[in-house]
Amino acid sequence: MAPDTRTPAPMRLCRVSGCNRPVAPSRTICHTHKKQLDKIRDPIAAAYRTLKNNARRRNKTFTISKEEFRKWYIENNLGVVRGRKRGQYSIDRVQNLGGYSLDNIKLETVTFNTKKGSK
Repeated sequence: MAPDTRTPAPMRLCRVSGCNRPVAPSRTICHTHKKQLDKIRDPIAAAYRTLKNNARRRNKTFTISKEEFRKWYIENNLGVVRGRKRGQYSIDRVQNLGGYSLDNIKLETVTFNTKKGSK
């Protein structure tokens, strides 16, 4: 068998100015910039994906549909008040042993949630 003499295709980089991360063959921007763009296009869907991924990472059940979450998000005006800084709100599970369901999530300030978690 003859050795492979073909040269590999050059690695494609993210098209965002200043970013040198590699991209998948079918993409033009890297994973990080795709997540940022998705968050701008549909912040509710991005928040839903983040919450669902956090549930999977923590080994918690997740029974909220995207439509239910969208309605809950709008009712609670999360687009304005949600964040990670003091005085802003985050999504908290009422019963920490339970999973993510509409009857087990509520809004809490980041400060309160941090204090509660450190006990």
